[in-house]
Amino acid sequence: MSLLGSKELHEVIDNGYLDALHENVNAASIDIRIGDTILLEGRADGIVDIDAKENLNWEEVKIPDDGIVIPPGGFFLAHSVEEFNLPDTISSQFILRSSMARVGMNHLMAGWADAGFHKSKLTFEFHN
Repeated sequence: MSLLGSKELHEVIDNGYLDALHENVNAASIDIRIGDTILLEGRADGIVDIDAKENLNWEEVKIPDDGIVIPPGGFFLAHSVEEFNLPDTISSQFILRSSMARVGMNHLMAGWADAGFHKSKLTFEFHN
């Protein structure tokens, strides 16, 4: 396994493997953005029964221009703006920016896109 540097990351964008902005390329990473709608977890009691395999109650929310407040313990799903069309030779790992971690946001463990991930946006699981 090897990391791609900024030159190769710009080529990933130029080759259409990722529809990211060149200005978001760093030395060994690309900053991606979340979309303008999220799914907020709406389970009133906060209890999850694993045996019942119940889905959480979700509320779709458009993020206002001035942002949104996620209360402590809040959980939400977001999708990437960017679409991925990875070739069979490139996989990617997604890690929350340290600036988000410093304000208490946690990205849960679904942070991997396999090689060959095509015409797909990522889903992020965030917990405050």
